[in-house]
Amino acid sequence: MEDYKEIIKEMLLRDFSPLSFGEGRGEELSLTTFEILQMVQGIIPSTPINEHDVFEALKECGFEYKLVSFQHITDDQELIYYGYRWVLWKKK
Repeated sequence: MEDYKEIIKEMLLRDFSPLSFGEGRGEELSLTTFEILQMVQGIIPSTPINEHDVFEALKECGFEYKLVSFQHITDDQELIYYGYRWVLWKKK
């Protein structure tokens, strides 16, 4: 059986870095574990891989997470809420 977690790590490190390249030198993405799972499921079978495997792969590759804010404005109020997201730097 393939070691899907290792393949996920290879995929992530080919296209993303856990470190910034400096100002203006790479796009910062803030993604959930589930969003990253959806990205790799185009290649990796949906079972037996799950969010736990993606979480472990991200941690082993050195990716970090941060608290981000989300703003939602309606006609009568402005809502701000927070959530943690993984930080991935897109390689050019």
